[in-house]
Amino acid sequence: MIHHPDWTTLHPTPYELGESPFWHPQEQMLYWVDIPGKKVLRAQADGSALEAWDMPTEPGCIAPARSGGLVLALALGLPDTAEAQGAPPAMPFAPGAYVRIATDGKITLYSKNPEIGQGIKTAFGVILAEELDAAWAKITVASAPAE
Repeated sequence: MIHHPDWTTLHPTPYELGESPFWHPQEQMLYWVDIPGKKVLRAQADGSALEAWDMPTEPGCIAPARSGGLVLALALGLPDTAEAQGAPPAMPFAPGAYVRIATDGKITLYSKNPEIGQGIKTAFGVILAEELDAAWAKITVASAPAE
């Protein structure tokens, strides 16, 4: 015997094509995209608190980023969130425990090594700027927390 689940519409507002749904556990929200409608949407599990953001082109998929933000792929590539009207605020990118790249392009390196005259913070900053092909003025080196 085939079991057919009971389907419930999350929200009565019609959308053209809902794709790429995922549950965001920290926010307790469901995210998805409407590809031809050029929207990113989110709502609570019961369908309340629905929010929608218009995108400059068709969104292909959306997923949670390890750093806590979102990764969104558009038909023309990864978006500059400033171009999307009313888009959720961009989150800083943290590719590792010691590097954070802010949405304005400023890069912070958290150095666990103390600076006691050997120039380690300058050296780490120079290496990071070289590896990321970033301007030295964009790099800040700060002491990492003890824990």
